[in-house]
Amino acid sequence: MKSNPGSNPLHGRRACVLRSISVFGSLRQAARAARPTSAVVLLTALLTLTACAETANPERTVTATGEGVVEIAPDMATVRLAVVSTAQEADEARRANEAAAARLIEAMRELEIPERLIRAQAIRLHPRWDYDDESGRYREVGFEATREVSITVHELQVLPEVIARAVGEGADRIYSVTYGVRDRDAVREEALRDAAGKARRKAEVLADSYGESLGPVRAIREERFSFPGVPYRLLEDDFAGRGAGGDIVPEAYAPGEIEVTAQIEVEFVLE
Repeated sequence: MKSNPGSNPLHGRRACVLRSISVFGSLRQAARAARPTSAVVLLTALLTLTACAETANPERTVTATGEGVVEIAPDMATVRLAVVSTAQEADEARRANEAAAARLIEAMRELEIPERLIRAQAIRLHPRWDYDDESGRYREVGFEATREVSITVHELQVLPEVIARAVGEGADRIYSVTYGVRDRDAVREEALRDAAGKARRKAEVLADSYGESLGPVRAIREERFSFPGVPYRLLEDDFAGRGAGGDIVPEAYAPGEIEVTAQIEVEFVLE
């Protein structure tokens, strides 16, 4: 909590007094000379006195922060995997990789994954090297073609089958499975409302402790918002999400909950 009484009121009053003396001195001179500008000088004096009154009574405020937290179960997941093909010739490796990637994508279609949720990147093709103990040098032994594919799943109950089919149809590496929420805006709004309520309650407690009461809101600032994904990285033994007997194990992909946080700062006028 921060109290914002403004600048030092003693300094403000001293400056106002000096300005008032100067203005009234001009007013007396104008009056003696019977100048028509005396009305303007009088108006300036009145404005100066008003400013002095405001400076002597600065607006009192209290500032409090609030952090809202929402825990929500994910309703989507993104799988990042790769198809890797090797061959003696570069073109051979490329063709093998294209065929394996096509099988994988077709398998996803059979699982009714929409085309817009399947994204295949361009093929990366590079030589493969092996160390020759006799010559003490590396020698080229062929080519490797790699294509990354990301698959977004909106029905989490099919996630284990998606991974198992992907591995069975050509995926050689699975980098990660990241869980998320489709309607991020709704969750963010809920976290912000929670943060706003906590900031107000904190300000009320602080104001009441000093015998004050809260007035209207003077300013609101959003300071931080965190919406982390929940990554799940597969180990080699769990590569296809299958148990010892080869059956799919859905429990291996239990996502838990995502914790969304929002932090705001609110400044209230004290009454």
